[in-house]
Amino acid sequence: MKATLESFIRRDHTTISWSGGTTTELAIYPATAKYKQGNYLWRLSTATMEADTSVFSALPGVARTLMLLDGQISLRHKGHHESRLQPFDQDCFDGGWTTHCQGRGRDFNLMCADGVEGELAALPIARHDARPESFGASGASSPTWVALYCVDGDLTLGCEGEYAPLRRGDILVADIALLPSARQFMIENPSDQTGVIIRCTIRTQPPRR
Repeated sequence: MKATLESFIRRDHTTISWSGGTTTELAIYPATAKYKQGNYLWRLSTATMEADTSVFSALPGVARTLMLLDGQISLRHKGHHESRLQPFDQDCFDGGWTTHCQGRGRDFNLMCADGVEGELAALPIARHDARPESFGASGASSPTWVALYCVDGDLTLGCEGEYAPLRRGDILVADIALLPSARQFMIENPSDQTGVIIRCTIRTQPPRR
């Protein structure tokens, strides 16, 4: 590997308040980008909805994917669609839409600028079990990033004989070009409780012709 497995894992996150609760930035690209300046290609975060009703911040030009982690919420995108979310349901919408939220809970957010796309998937890891996760190679003109966020559990990541702990709130973020050629992780759960990982893949879209 070009970097140690441990170096891909982030544990120290910044939490700030928004009008309906709190938000915690997990990763942003490029690393020098600032959320409030809107100069990022993509951003990963978690947020809490602590008020019975709230309005999401306006983010024109940003494609959003929201996955609920716990609680129950309803999202109403004015002039568009409505969604009722249970844990690990997700909704995709334009950040420029006026979005009203009803209910309380905690979510995982992927925000992508124009020219970037991403996908989220929830992966349960049964107690005393292990699960391989592989990521394909990216094209030369389409750099790809991968992220594994630990929602619950006391897990271990393995890659080519190297191991690192991944605990609740930890996130692994890596440019796929920096991963070994196999691009495969083994996620192990040695505990007596089921763990849950959010897998996120992000890629740039090819230019339109």
